[in-house]
Amino acid sequence: MEIQTRINLASGAFGRLRTRVLLNNDIKHGTTTVVYLAVCISTLLYASETWTPNKRHIQMLKNFHTRCLERIFGISWEDRVTREELYRRSNTTSIEAMPTKRHLRWLGHVIKMPDHRLPRQILYGKLSHGNCSAGGQKKRYKDLSKTLFKFCNIQLNSQEQLASDRSLWRSTSHRGAETLETSLNQKRATKRAQRH
Repeated sequence: MEIQTRINLASGAFGRLRTRVLLNNDIKHGTTTVVYLAVCISTLLYASETWTPNKRHIQMLKNFHTRCLERIFGISWEDRVTREELYRRSNTTSIEAMPTKRHLRWLGHVIKMPDHRLPRQILYGKLSHGNCSAGGQKKRYKDLSKTLFKFCNIQLNSQEQLASDRSLWRSTSHRGAETLETSLNQKRATKRAQRH
């Protein structure tokens, strides 16, 4: 799977930078975090705007991101630091919000494309015939896009008007990612409260 390949490549990038930059005590954590985001996260999320990840894939990405940040900040599981605290210390967001922002940015480009372009035809196209297999269907790119539009309060009939204004689309996609981040933090806090 592509996501496992991206994790392997990002892990390799982390390993190459580990001793000189990321785990170097002479370099401030802010600097190491910027390098981590620029190299490792960029490698990890390369082409993530085209992914349709499921829960297992998201969990793999979360585990990698958390493990890397814990190593940079010298945190072990015994320290009992929550993911929210780790993201706050590193001034980053959860890994779920990062591909969402990229996905929405790419959708803005696709929506503005002329009708003859293949990405636009795929996004708006429908199959004329075919059979559905038994059970739950695989999540398609189109399904993920509709979910993100709904989550970001983008009406399907107003998306083209929004996308035509680049700054408005960008602010809408940033708000959507922030809403997702807030929602995830609330879910994690609720789960933590139920455990204790």
